Amino acid sequence: MLLTILKEMGKMVKLFPHRLTYPDPNVQEAKRPKKVEIPPKEFQNVQGGGMYMFTVKTNAGKQYLWLALMIFAAFFFLLFRVWPEWLRVGVWYVSYYMLVFLVSKKKITSNLNANVLRLIRERSSMNRKPNIFASDSQKFDQFGMLLCF
Repeated sequence: MLLTILKEMGKMVKLFPHRLTYPDPNVQEAKRPKKVEIPPKEFQNVQGGGMYMFTVKTNAGKQYLWLALMIFAAFFFLLFRVWPEWLRVGVWYVSYYMLVFLVSKKKITSNLNANVLRLIRERSSMNRKPNIFASDSQKFDQFGMLLCF
């Protein structure tokens, strides 16, 4: 079902062993061929077995743009010694304050998580059932949960 949908959308094609390399398709080597071909559309019937290939249309200009951008970025970082001084100082300040921000954020969240877990642990370990045999002064001590607010 999915193969049929993908074939109809033009996103997938069925591959056959190359006819000149494997004249008989029932030979053992033709089961896992080294050379394949894409047959015409009228022979593109979908079956459970066989080899299929996704057809992806790419934009060559966009790929070349990304390649040039990555090469420029690599050279930009490799040539750190020829950067102007203001750019080096700027990168240093940005990285330093990013480190301070991340460390302080981690410390704040870990303290917050520890406090929340401590409160959960304290609340779950409290005795919530009153002791009817306790004196009047001890009854409020059993409900520490109410007095903590």
